[in-house]
Parts: sequence; structure tokens; C-alpha cells
Amino acid sequence: MIKKLIFTLLLFALPLSFAAITNATILNVSFNPAERVPVNMSWDTGSKSYMDSVGGNPDTVIQVCVDNPANIGEIQNKYAMFVYRTGNVSGFQNISKDNTGKDHTQLVNCSGSCCMSAINNVGGQPVGPYNFYSGTAVYPAYIYAIVSDDEIFTESDTFIAVGPKSHLRGTYSTNDVEASYTPSTGNVSLTITGVTSYTSSGSATNTVNMPYFQIGVCEPVAGLYAWGCTGGYSGASRGTSYSIFTGIVSPPDTSKYTKYYVINGMNSSFCIGPDPAVTSVTLTPSTQYAAGGQVLVTVGIRNDGNVDITQPINVDVYFDGQPVQTLTVAGGLTRYTSTTRSFTLDTGLNASGPHTILANLSTTTIADCDPSNNQSSSTLTIQKTYLVRTFINGTESNVFPDVGRPYNLTVNVTDSDGIPANVTVRITEVNGISLFSPIQRIDNTSTPYRGLKSVSYGETKTKNGLVDFAIIPTGNKIYTPEYAYLQASEYVGNYSLYIKLFDTNTGAELQQTNGTALISEYNFTVSNMSARLPSPGEEGTMHVIHQDEYVSEITQYAYNVFAAISKWLGI
Repeated sequence: MIKKLIFTLLLFALPLSFAAITNATILNVSFNPAERVPVNMSWDTGSKSYMDSVGGNPDTVIQVCVDNPANIGEIQNKYAMFVYRTGNVSGFQNISKDNTGKDHTQLVNCSGSCCMSAINNVGGQPVGPYNFYSGTAVYPAYIYAIVSDDEIFTESDTFIAVGPKSHLRGTYSTNDVEASYTPSTGNVSLTITGVTSYTSSGSATNTVNMPYFQIGVCEPVAGLYAWGCTGGYSGASRGTSYSIFTGIVSPPDTSKYTKYYVINGMNSSFCIGPDPAVTSVTLTPSTQYAAGGQVLVTVGIRNDGNVDITQPINVDVYFDGQPVQTLTVAGGLTRYTSTTRSFTLDTGLNASGPHTILANLSTTTIADCDPSNNQSSSTLTIQKTYLVRTFINGTESNVFPDVGRPYNLTVNVTDSDGIPANVTVRITEVNGISLFSPIQRIDNTSTPYRGLKSVSYGETKTKNGLVDFAIIPTGNKIYTPEYAYLQASEYVGNYSLYIKLFDTNTGAELQQTNGTALISEYNFTVSNMSARLPSPGEEGTMHVIHQDEYVSEITQYAYNVFAAISKWLGI
């Protein structure tokens, strides 16, 4: 079905021959002037054109209105036509014809403040078909109309921009025009690489290849489609690169300029100027650290603009909103180049859990084409660490004076948030005296030498961060200097006594700290590796915790077992 369209032309502030012309839009006529509803043009797949076919009932009319009926003479019987146009770029492309082949029509049907080309059977006016024409009205555009005193249309005639609902729908794909800017010449390149048109059912790729593009680099003058252009071309083709002057040569890094590249009246903005950007915040070696650990923070900084930055670029870094560092790129950055700046952050006494490290551009004297890229952040997760303090017989210490002597040991555990920690405490003695598997040399014929290492451990849980128990370091005399010739360390390793902590629920080992650095375990030392019998005055003077809760019985039994072993072995 042939659509009936009427175009009412909306004037934006362009230089006009007819000062009284006031408005425009596209309306659906359907032979009834009361049904004037804005529409988008349909797309004819056969001709790849935004038009209804010429012939039969007229498809469109042009309507032009003035500010007052008294001024109707300024448009009555004048001539008009639809064109592609871009601002003040010289040249235009007509996109319409009547049924006689003329590319224009006459404004003969006048009423009130408006005149239009004839509509069939409306008010008894004669037929005057006027159409968007196959082969020319093929590209997306914001339409212009020209009004002329005669049938010869020139640049000196009145160009009237059609309103935003009166356009040929579609989009253009181009090269990166902003990135093509050359400061020394002030030029950009513009290449139309693709055209997408829209039908009532959706988008369609437009493959028509005709030199009908009106292109330019412009600035808005007063209206939505009224452009003051510094350069451009009429009759441009798809796939060809055009160099266009922007009017901006060698700008400083303190200025930015918003320009538009315009194709058949349809615009896209681009910026001329620097664009300092914070592109990334990277944490090395990972994003999870134990409290007290150090993290290398690396900030990516880029000039994503098409103008060099010559002054220093400052970036402030914040830890949970508190400033911790200012990073500087002293010499600035040339356009489209990047760099990094790094510093070491000590997680210190910060609470466990997630923390935000944010880098923010702080220099305010550099022009900025895109302020939205001035920040970047990363999340640092601080894992809890645990601090162990031990008290031997009531005195804070990690040194046992003698082996074979019972001690009262108190273990106090707090986490890095300063909270008493309920955890599993495992105290381990390696290569002490073991009845079950005494350390042994197994093979000394080849290296590495083989032996049997002895490991004994006790395990308990803290309550409110505390636990008390009895401990008897057994030591081992073969680690004393007089037995060095036995080379015990080469066969079974050294003697050690230490505490490790574990999550009571999951069994996972917990990270310890000594208050200044991370440690793998809390170590004790034993001063005297040779068992020392108590003096008569010391004998029976010690009472350890839980002595009557198995400790004395187990100790007595161990004495008996040692005695039995000695007799079995005849030693």
C-alpha cells in the first residue's frame, strides 16, 4: 500500500531569504489533514530506498509555514524540494522528484499560515504527486528542504532543516575519527565504512554505493541540525578517506574542544584535547594478603586523548578512602601512550576482610576529554593472622631451661583484629625422645643418608584465646656437641619444638605473625639438652597443672616403660 506523507518543515536558526518561515515536521496525511501523525519513512528492499514508488496516488507533499497569515505571500507559489545537506558545507543532493521527472514541486495549496504542494482530492486541489525517489533517497539523513523563488536551486536559496521525527532512519559506521586528529595540521580523516538502515521490522545492512554523502566537521550553530562547519565534502563516497579541517591547530593541554563529524545531517561528537586516564590498579603477587603483609600496588596511567600532555600528571591513591600515596608522571604523556607507577603498601594493622584501593587523577590543570575514566580500583582482601604469646611457669617466655623437666605452659592467641581467638593449638616436638619410634640411622652407604625421624605432638583448643597445660620437653642428647660425630642432623634433621594453629572447624592451618612479620610457626628453644636431675632441695617442689589429671600417672608409666625397654635391650 502506498503511504501518503506530508512534510511540514521546521526551521532552525539558519540564514534565510524568507525571514517569516517558522516550522516543519513529517506528518502522515492519508487524505485526511486531521490525521497528521509523525512517521518514519519505510524502506523499500528492492530499490534500497527510503521512499514510496512514484505513480498512482501522490506519496508526499511539502508544507511550509510562516509566522503569520499576512506573510503567506512569502511562500505562496514558491518552489521547494528535499535534499541531503550538511550545515554550511557547499553542495547538496536532491532526493525527490514529481511524476513529471522534476526534482522539485510548487507550493500552490495555501491555507492560513501554510502552503503545500497539491494533495489529490483535498479541498478540490489538483493532483501533484511528489516522492522520495528511488536511487537517491537511499541513505540515513536528517532531511533539508530548499525554498526558491524560481526553479533553479542554488546555495543562496533558503535551506530549512526538517525536525527530529522527520528523518530517514539509520546509522553510519566510520573509522575512529577522534584518533585520526593530527595536531600539527588540525585535520581529521573520515571514512564511511558501513551504513545501517531501519525498516519497520528492524535493521538492515545498506549496500548501496552512490556518491551522495554530504560530510563535514562542524559545530552546532543554533538548532539541532544547523551546523557551522570548518571543512567538508559534497558527494562523498563510501570507503574513501577524506581529510577535513577542524579549525583547531596545535592546541595546548589546558584546552579541549567538542567537534562533530556530520554525514547527511546526522552527527557524532568527538573531542580534541588530552584525556588523562587511570586505567588499572594491580596488586602483586595477588589480591589476598595476610595482615601485616606487604603488597606492590601498580597503577596504570594513560593519555587516551589526541593531544600531548606536557605537564606532570598526579594520581592520588586511597586505602578505604584514606590517602596513602601520590604517584606522579613528571614529564606528562604524549597522546595515546601509557605508563605505570608503583609503590609498596604495608597492610599493617588494618582489619581483616575486603578493602578498596582506589587511584584517582588529582591534577586539575589538564583539560580532560573524558572525566569518566579518571579512577580505577582493586579490592585487597586481608586475611586474619594470629599472634601467639606463651608463658612458662607464669613468666612470658619461649625458652625452656632444661629437658626432662615439667613446666606449666600458658598459650594466649589473638587475631589481627585484636580479638581473642578460639583455635586449635598443636605443639610439636621433632626428634625428641620417643618410646614408640626413637630416632635412628638407617642407611649411611649413600647420600642422602636415611634415618627415622621422630615427631610427637599434643593438641588442644583455646577458650577465649587461652589454654594452659603441662609440657615436658624431652630434648635429645645426641644434639649436644659431644655427640656431633653421630651426624644426627644429616640423617633425621634437627631438633625443634614449635606451635602451629588450625581452624577448629575446618582444620585449615592459620597464618601466624610475630607482630612485625609473618611466620610459619611459633618456635621454642631449649637451653640445656642434657637431662638434669633436681637437687635435693628442688626435688618434689614443682606441681604442674593437671598433674593429678593423668600427668603423674602417665609420667610414672613412662618411667616403667623406659625401665622395661632398658632391660629388654640389656642397656
